[in-house]
Amino acid sequence: MHEVFHHRSYGIRVAVICLAVAIGGCESNIPARDAPTFSAAPAAPEGYATLYIYRLYESDYGQGVWPVLFLNEAKVSAVKAASFTYVYAFPGEYKVRTEKSAPWSGLDNYSYAFSIPSTGNYYLEYSTGVSKTTTFVAGGAFVPLATGRTSHEGWLIVPEKDALQKLPQTRFLSPFLQTVGHK
Repeated sequence: MHEVFHHRSYGIRVAVICLAVAIGGCESNIPARDAPTFSAAPAAPEGYATLYIYRLYESDYGQGVWPVLFLNEAKVSAVKAASFTYVYAFPGEYKVRTEKSAPWSGLDNYSYAFSIPSTGNYYLEYSTGVSKTTTFVAGGAFVPLATGRTSHEGWLIVPEKDALQKLPQTRFLSPFLQTVGHK
């Protein structure tokens, strides 16, 4: 009897730990509440453009994980929900590659190519493609279902006017590096 209780108790402890890790992982996807809200980056070094990278909080879909962004194979930044960062990019061609922050994620690893033709400001937006979710109960489990779509899924260079309307909803997340490309 004691052995059965011990195994059951162990299973409950493991389940509680897994739940805590899952909840903690979801919480860590959003920048800290005391992180600075959007403001313009300091002036770029001479010959470089400022590339803002951001992700809005669109819905609960995909919010427990985040892509890690690579530009021309340089690891640039995590792209968490409701976050922005900036890097200084030398004008040229760029290829985006992403890796998921967690292997169990349903998020796709999107690739994208874009050009920075000259100095100035550019805005790279990430979207999960889902703007609204509805949760259903099925077989004793909660199942989220995408019920609304955004205008795009993945990465997109967006016009400055559109980006500046969205960026105030984000908080700063430090990049892994500050400049990309070669001068």
